[in-house]
Amino acid sequence: MNVSWRKPLRRIGWGLLLVLLDVRIAGIDWLPDFVGYMMAASGSLRLGSEFPAMRRAGRLAWGLAAVSLPAVLMPYTMNPTEGISQLPLPVQLYGQLMLALHAVLIVLLCTGLREAASKAKARDIQHQAGGRRTFYALLAFVLLVFYPFQFNLEELQWWVWYGGGVLLLGIAELLALRLPFRLARVRRHRVDKEAPTL
Repeated sequence: MNVSWRKPLRRIGWGLLLVLLDVRIAGIDWLPDFVGYMMAASGSLRLGSEFPAMRRAGRLAWGLAAVSLPAVLMPYTMNPTEGISQLPLPVQLYGQLMLALHAVLIVLLCTGLREAASKAKARDIQHQAGGRRTFYALLAFVLLVFYPFQFNLEELQWWVWYGGGVLLLGIAELLALRLPFRLARVRRHRVDKEAPTL
């Protein structure tokens, strides 16, 4: 068992949790996403030599870190009272691009975690990684497809459906983010059990 997996796995989990949290005061994001993406990239690339999906996820995370830099000072936020359709089109396209790339990142990470869990013989985590990957990918795809319907539906009606989808996607991501922490614990316990007693 490779105990060196522990820190990279936790770095991935904490980094993506930082991305998920959004604290914006006076138009400034005080928990910038690029820091979380850099943490996830660092952890993923550390595991990339063993798992190709992790290597691809690490490269994508570095790309997301760069692409997310403008969001730190971007003054536009999604406010139901103002109407999402009133936001400038480039801002809307930027948000959908970030959602699509982030969804690909989560899918790649779940694939890498599934491979790592298989190598660690953690069958429960292996199956959960596959199921959560599919659930998250499906939800993200539905949200991306549903987004343009804002121009045809009443604002409130669209917000109810889209807001519900975003809430489900957040829950799905939290479930996925549990996996690297759980896998780190499984590997540590197995190392401890296999350590020779003196």
